[in-house]
Amino acid sequence: MNSRHRDWSQPLPRPLVIPRVMRVQTLADVRKLFWDLPPATRDKATWRHVRTQLRAAAAGADTQDLLVALCKALVIEGVECRKTRQATTKSSR
Repeated sequence: MNSRHRDWSQPLPRPLVIPRVMRVQTLADVRKLFWDLPPATRDKATWRHVRTQLRAAAAGADTQDLLVALCKALVIEGVECRKTRQATTKSSR
């Protein structure tokens, strides 16, 4: 995928629920969460890593790396989050 083209609609491998805040399902959701953080929080190394992984995922890299980075950042910040089951898009026969 061209590095200039970013696909923010890609789903995460598993959605995250941040109680009383939001449900994070796509790269666009992660981007919104990131930019809604206070600048001092975004400047922390853990969140800079999330941003790097987010940009990479939007350019076609594995979204699992982003999910791991995001979960670690949330845990370090003391934010409760829960992975939920991935929605099934295909029925099995």
